[in-house]
Amino acid sequence: TGLVVFGDWWDDKWRRRQQLAHRLAKRRLFQSVLYVEYPLTLPSLARFLLGRADSEATKRWRRVFRHGFLYKPEDSDVWVLTPLSLFSQFGESSANKIQTCWQYGQLRSAFRQLFHGTPPGDLAVIVATPYRSYQYYASLGLKLMGYDCADDFTQAYNLTDKRRLTIVKNDEELARHAQVVTCVAESLVQLQKP
Repeated sequence: TGLVVFGDWWDDKWRRRQQLAHRLAKRRLFQSVLYVEYPLTLPSLARFLLGRADSEATKRWRRVFRHGFLYKPEDSDVWVLTPLSLFSQFGESSANKIQTCWQYGQLRSAFRQLFHGTPPGDLAVIVATPYRSYQYYASLGLKLMGYDCADDFTQAYNLTDKRRLTIVKNDEELARHAQVVTCVAESLVQLQKP
Protein backbone atom coordinates (compact mmCIF):
# COMPACT_ATOMS: atom_id res chain seq x y z
CA THR A 1 0.00 0.00 0.00
CA GLY A 2 1.18 3.51 -0.81
CA LEU A 3 0.29 6.63 1.16
CA VAL A 4 -0.49 9.97 -0.50
CA VAL A 5 -0.82 13.11 1.62
CA PHE A 6 -2.46 16.09 -0.07
CA GLY A 7 -1.23 19.00 2.05
CA ASP A 8 -0.20 22.60 1.83
CA TRP A 9 3.24 23.56 0.52
CA TRP A 10 6.30 21.63 1.68
CA ASP A 11 8.24 23.85 4.02
CA ASP A 12 11.65 23.69 5.67
CA LYS A 13 9.91 24.53 8.95
CA TRP A 14 8.03 21.22 8.91
CA ARG A 15 4.37 21.96 9.27
CA ARG A 16 2.04 19.57 11.11
CA ARG A 17 1.01 17.67 7.97
CA GLN A 18 4.63 17.23 6.96
CA GLN A 19 5.34 15.79 10.41
CA LEU A 20 2.47 13.36 9.94
CA ALA A 21 3.77 12.21 6.55
CA HIS A 22 7.34 11.96 7.84
CA ARG A 23 6.40 9.92 10.94
CA LEU A 24 4.23 7.54 8.94
CA ALA A 25 7.08 7.05 6.45
CA LYS A 26 9.51 6.32 9.30
CA ARG A 27 7.24 3.52 10.59
CA ARG A 28 7.59 1.71 7.23
CA LEU A 29 3.87 0.90 7.11
CA PHE A 30 3.68 1.93 3.45
CA GLN A 31 5.61 1.05 0.32
CA SER A 32 6.23 4.78 -0.26
CA VAL A 33 4.85 8.05 1.07
CA LEU A 34 4.10 10.86 -1.38
CA TYR A 35 3.35 14.38 -0.17
CA VAL A 36 1.48 16.41 -2.82
CA GLU A 37 1.88 20.10 -2.08
CA TYR A 38 -0.08 23.05 -3.44
CA PRO A 39 0.61 23.53 -7.14
CA LEU A 40 2.91 26.12 -8.62
CA THR A 41 1.37 28.01 -11.53
CA LEU A 42 2.60 29.22 -14.90
CA PRO A 43 1.89 32.86 -13.91
CA SER A 44 4.03 32.37 -10.78
CA LEU A 45 6.81 31.00 -13.01
CA ALA A 46 6.65 34.16 -15.12
CA ARG A 47 6.84 36.31 -11.96
CA PHE A 48 9.77 34.20 -10.70
CA LEU A 49 11.68 34.59 -13.98
CA LEU A 50 11.07 38.35 -13.86
CA GLY A 51 12.22 38.53 -10.23
CA ARG A 52 8.76 39.48 -8.99
CA ALA A 53 7.57 36.31 -7.22
CA ASP A 54 6.80 36.33 -3.50
CA SER A 55 9.34 34.70 -1.18
CA GLU A 56 7.40 31.41 -0.86
CA ALA A 57 7.03 30.95 -4.62
CA THR A 58 10.68 31.93 -5.15
CA LYS A 59 11.83 29.31 -2.65
CA ARG A 60 9.62 26.64 -4.23
CA TRP A 61 10.64 27.44 -7.83
CA ARG A 62 14.33 27.31 -6.85
CA ARG A 63 13.73 23.89 -5.29
CA VAL A 64 11.92 22.65 -8.43
CA PHE A 65 14.72 23.88 -10.70
CA ARG A 66 17.30 22.25 -8.42
CA HIS A 67 15.55 18.91 -7.77
CA GLY A 68 12.63 18.58 -10.20
CA PHE A 69 8.88 18.40 -9.59
CA LEU A 70 9.22 15.04 -7.78
CA TYR A 71 12.01 14.79 -5.25
CA LYS A 72 12.97 13.28 -1.93
CA PRO A 73 14.38 15.71 0.67
CA GLU A 74 17.63 14.58 2.28
CA ASP A 75 16.21 14.62 5.80
CA SER A 76 13.03 12.67 5.05
CA ASP A 77 11.63 9.36 3.81
CA VAL A 78 8.82 11.26 2.10
CA TRP A 79 8.71 12.03 -1.62
CA VAL A 80 7.38 15.50 -2.48
CA LEU A 81 5.41 16.25 -5.65
CA THR A 82 5.00 19.87 -6.70
CA PRO A 83 2.25 19.87 -9.32
CA LEU A 84 2.32 22.48 -12.05
CA SER A 85 -0.96 24.29 -12.70
CA LEU A 86 -1.84 26.28 -15.75
CA PHE A 87 -3.48 29.01 -13.63
CA SER A 88 -4.33 29.62 -10.00
CA GLN A 89 -8.12 29.67 -9.83
CA PHE A 90 -10.18 26.56 -9.33
CA GLY A 91 -13.66 26.73 -10.78
CA GLU A 92 -16.21 24.91 -12.84
CA SER A 93 -14.96 26.20 -16.19
CA SER A 94 -13.78 24.00 -19.03
CA ALA A 95 -10.28 25.42 -18.48
CA ASN A 96 -10.38 24.06 -14.93
CA LYS A 97 -11.36 20.64 -16.25
CA ILE A 98 -8.29 20.71 -18.51
CA GLN A 99 -6.17 21.74 -15.53
CA THR A 100 -7.62 18.92 -13.41
CA CYS A 101 -6.76 16.38 -16.12
CA TRP A 102 -3.26 17.87 -16.39
CA GLN A 103 -2.68 17.53 -12.63
CA TYR A 104 -4.21 14.05 -12.57
CA GLY A 105 -1.65 13.03 -15.20
CA GLN A 106 1.16 14.41 -13.01
CA LEU A 107 -0.15 12.37 -10.07
CA ARG A 108 -0.41 9.19 -12.12
CA SER A 109 3.16 9.65 -13.33
CA ALA A 110 4.41 9.98 -9.73
CA PHE A 111 2.32 6.94 -8.73
CA ARG A 112 3.94 4.83 -11.46
CA GLN A 113 7.39 5.79 -10.19
CA LEU A 114 6.72 5.29 -6.48
CA PHE A 115 3.92 2.72 -6.24
CA HIS A 116 4.78 0.47 -9.19
CA GLY A 117 4.00 -2.72 -7.22
CA THR A 118 0.83 -1.39 -5.62
CA PRO A 119 -2.35 -2.89 -7.04
CA PRO A 120 -5.03 -0.44 -8.20
CA GLY A 121 -7.35 0.47 -5.36
CA ASP A 122 -4.66 -0.06 -2.72
CA LEU A 123 -3.80 3.53 -1.80
CA ALA A 124 -4.22 5.25 1.54
CA VAL A 125 -4.90 8.96 1.14
CA ILE A 126 -4.88 11.81 3.66
CA VAL A 127 -6.54 14.99 2.41
CA ALA A 128 -5.76 18.24 4.19
CA THR A 129 -7.68 20.74 2.07
CA PRO A 130 -11.14 20.39 0.49
CA TYR A 131 -10.28 22.10 -2.78
CA ARG A 132 -11.21 18.97 -4.71
CA SER A 133 -14.25 16.72 -4.32
CA TYR A 134 -14.30 13.28 -2.77
CA GLN A 135 -14.86 11.82 -6.27
CA TYR A 136 -11.51 13.24 -7.40
CA TYR A 137 -9.67 11.43 -4.61
CA ALA A 138 -11.76 8.26 -4.96
CA SER A 139 -10.78 8.08 -8.64
CA LEU A 140 -7.18 7.55 -7.53
CA GLY A 141 -8.05 4.11 -6.19
CA LEU A 142 -8.59 4.37 -2.43
CA LYS A 143 -8.30 1.65 0.15
CA LEU A 144 -8.39 4.05 3.10
CA MET A 145 -9.05 7.78 3.37
CA GLY A 146 -8.31 10.26 6.12
CA TYR A 147 -9.39 13.89 6.24
CA ASP A 148 -7.38 16.36 8.30
CA CYS A 149 -9.70 19.30 8.99
CA ALA A 150 -7.87 22.42 10.12
CA ASP A 151 -10.16 25.26 9.00
CA ASP A 152 -13.77 26.40 9.10
CA PHE A 153 -14.36 27.02 5.41
CA THR A 154 -17.83 28.47 6.02
CA GLN A 155 -15.97 31.54 7.33
CA ALA A 156 -13.50 31.90 4.42
CA TYR A 157 -13.63 35.60 3.59
CA ASN A 158 -11.28 35.70 0.59
CA LEU A 159 -13.40 33.48 -1.70
CA THR A 160 -16.32 34.13 -3.99
CA ASP A 161 -19.63 32.83 -2.68
CA LYS A 162 -19.71 30.14 -5.37
CA ARG A 163 -16.18 28.93 -4.54
CA ARG A 164 -16.88 29.00 -0.79
CA LEU A 165 -20.03 26.89 -1.27
CA THR A 166 -18.07 24.39 -3.39
CA ILE A 167 -15.35 24.10 -0.73
CA VAL A 168 -17.90 23.75 2.09
CA LYS A 169 -19.66 21.00 0.09
CA ASN A 170 -16.31 19.24 -0.51
CA ASP A 171 -15.46 19.62 3.19
CA GLU A 172 -18.73 17.96 4.24
CA GLU A 173 -18.36 15.24 1.61
CA LEU A 174 -14.76 14.42 2.61
CA ALA A 175 -15.70 14.27 6.30
CA ARG A 176 -18.63 11.98 5.50
CA HIS A 177 -16.63 9.53 3.35
CA ALA A 178 -13.32 9.45 5.21
CA GLN A 179 -12.69 6.53 7.54
CA VAL A 180 -10.62 8.78 9.81
CA VAL A 181 -11.28 12.49 10.42
CA THR A 182 -8.94 14.59 12.54
CA CYS A 183 -9.70 18.13 13.65
CA VAL A 184 -7.40 20.70 15.22
CA ALA A 185 -10.11 22.36 17.34
CA GLU A 186 -13.28 21.35 19.19
CA SER A 187 -15.31 23.81 17.10
CA LEU A 188 -14.27 21.91 13.96
CA VAL A 189 -15.24 18.60 15.56
CA GLN A 190 -18.74 20.02 16.08
CA LEU A 191 -18.87 21.15 12.41
CA GLN A 192 -17.86 17.70 11.17
CA LYS A 193 -20.34 15.69 13.25
CA PRO A 194 -23.13 14.17 11.13
